[in-house]
Amino acid sequence: LRPGRARRLLEQLAAASLVQRLRHDRYRMHDLLRVYAAERFRDEEPDGREAAVVGRLGAWYLASVRDAVRAVLPNFRFVPLEGYEQGGTQEFGSAADAVAWFAAERENVMQTLRAALDARLDDLAWRLPATAYPLFEYGWHWSDWRELHLIGLEAARAQGDRYGETRNLIGLADAEWSRGEVETALGRYEAALAGARESGDGWTEGFALRQLGERRWERDRDPRAEALLREATH
Repeated sequence: LRPGRARRLLEQLAAASLVQRLRHDRYRMHDLLRVYAAERFRDEEPDGREAAVVGRLGAWYLASVRDAVRAVLPNFRFVPLEGYEQGGTQEFGSAADAVAWFAAERENVMQTLRAALDARLDDLAWRLPATAYPLFEYGWHWSDWRELHLIGLEAARAQGDRYGETRNLIGLADAEWSRGEVETALGRYEAALAGARESGDGWTEGFALRQLGERRWERDRDPRAEALLREATH
């Protein structure tokens, strides 16, 4: 469905008071109508249809979030997204555009992630957090950031994907450190380092070493910090 066609249909629904137009290109369903639509979907659609819909929506958000992160942090190391590439994703002319889009979509991203976990779309549910987390950090969304990676970690472990587990551990450690959970964060960094070495993920290994060195030095001037930082540069 092309954007112009979708907009015309949404305007017709808004004219009939079936959706609410918030501002340009943003609409939402009324609460009662949302509940009714969900009930009709479950009653009328075949089994497995809900997971397919969540999968398509999640793939769109995954690709759009990747492009938003790229606009803000062009050198960020992304996890592979083979199989999730698609057309019609959001386009960003600047970092400010990407940040504004994410501010409007953050709750939708979280709801989509929760739905993906519920539908046991584990591959999607660990890649989305590993891709999106710089935007949560940038906006200081500490609680969502932590939940994001707890979901990603659960999904990666359910799938038995050590690489996915490691990428979520490193983000979770950063989130917990930012929340003041110092010892918990250090344990996550250690687990991420072990996982990176096991999975052959050199980028995460170096990142974990750097974070361990910096955080230990910040905590109590740990004499091991210098060796960790030196190892991170190799």
